[in-house]
Amino acid sequence: MIHLSETRRIELALPARMLASLSMGNSFSCLNRIGGVTNKHDFAKLVEVRLWLHIAFWEPFSDYDEMECYRVRRRLAKLQDLVLAELHDQPGLKALYAILYWLQSITSGENPVLVLVAGSYADKAVTRLLAWGEAQGEITKGIEKIDRSAQKQAAKIGALLNHMGFYLGGSNG
Repeated sequence: MIHLSETRRIELALPARMLASLSMGNSFSCLNRIGGVTNKHDFAKLVEVRLWLHIAFWEPFSDYDEMECYRVRRRLAKLQDLVLAELHDQPGLKALYAILYWLQSITSGENPVLVLVAGSYADKAVTRLLAWGEAQGEITKGIEKIDRSAQKQAAKIGALLNHMGFYLGGSNG
């Protein structure tokens, strides 16, 4: 078994945790403003995405005991709150785009910092969220401010995490 540092494990888990947090909101078209289900089929897909993200979030810590999981869960919650603080009062679509733009920046290029394994739970969840984001983008076409703002926020997320020692590239495991 490959040994991963806790920093690397957090880097693997954080995107899934942030997306899972966002998926718990009422930003999806299958839910109304108070969280009521408006489309059962799409809601079932959202529940599936939430499950995939939960599994992806815990995979890097599968060999941790209960106390280690409790400790790392608290650490990740604090990190997520800090990173997403500026997105709390923003439209759900902007928050989704910001996280996905940031995720794209660390998973693409010649030397990606993070690799989503094709067919993994994280990959399936991100693929579905991207499709939903694109569909929502079609609905909100013409609102370029959201897209530009999300790109700026994604850069801020990356800079903050880099400043904290995460996603710096190279061998971090």
